[in-house]
Amino acid sequence: MRRLLLCMVVVCVFAAPVMAGEALTKEQIVDRSADICREMLEAATPHLERAQEAADQNRPKRFIRESRRAIDAVRRVDPDLRSLVPPTGAWKYRRFVRNGRRALDLLDEALDALEQGRRELATRRRKAALEHLDRAKHAARRYGLNRPCIKLVS
Repeated sequence: MRRLLLCMVVVCVFAAPVMAGEALTKEQIVDRSADICREMLEAATPHLERAQEAADQNRPKRFIRESRRAIDAVRRVDPDLRSLVPPTGAWKYRRFVRNGRRALDLLDEALDALEQGRRELATRRRKAALEHLDRAKHAARRYGLNRPCIKLVS
């Protein structure tokens, strides 16, 4: 359950609209990404803790509400990762972003399915989201992103 909550946070990073970014060195991309990932976790942590508490108490409506709040909290954090333009290894970085964004879509669908009482569909969407997070984690490692970003997708 905790991994589901964390994956909701990470994918929120990728939900903001694409912005024209400035060209940065790889070191700057890595440093800024770490700061953004850290900020994302801090914004979502209170909501994630409440969502976990709701899950432990078998309170699905509260779990859904707090999970959505975690997603919204992360979306409000600015700047977002997609505004960073890597000078090298761009495909690895874009893969990190693309898989995170897809995981967000799947988590939104999973929460919708939970609200509708469609547990099997919610489980399938959650599983697919976790697979995309694993891909994002692999891409983040290959690009050389720091621990906060790896933790965010783990």
